[in-house]
Amino acid sequence: DRAIARIARLEERHWSLFYSRGISYERSNQWPKAEADLQKALALSPEQPYVLNYLAYSWVEKGVHLEQAQAMLTRALKLRPKDPQIIDSMGWVLYRQGLVKEALEWLRRAYSGRPDPEIAAHLGEVLWVSGDQKEAERIWKEAGEKSPGNDTLTRTIKRLKP
Repeated sequence: DRAIARIARLEERHWSLFYSRGISYERSNQWPKAEADLQKALALSPEQPYVLNYLAYSWVEKGVHLEQAQAMLTRALKLRPKDPQIIDSMGWVLYRQGLVKEALEWLRRAYSGRPDPEIAAHLGEVLWVSGDQKEAERIWKEAGEKSPGNDTLTRTIKRLKP
């Protein structure tokens, strides 16, 4: 009983426990539990940029709470203005809101800061739907050579290329 009470007190003080568990739940497709833990982490540490980013990005991926996600990403960017992952998330939420031109600006900036396959998938998708298939294919090829077999990149390409 003492051990359980002690763990409960630790959980209340340490946002990172909820954050880590939320990520684990999200990755094992247990979204309601993940969202609850991420929100608890945010309640314990409201200005934690990585929690803001993870929860906001997850909402964007699910197509829910887009305005709230954008506001959270704005807060995260004030705390970590040069973080490519947060910049990518901002570009992605703008794209999901139909703001393609603005999204491209953010995604290009994210990719130049960190040319990883997930950012490449996002940038390539926005380029593709905006009519620049040649540039999209170049970005995807470049990312694919650096990270062969990346699931996000592979799924994006298969979904968009006829």
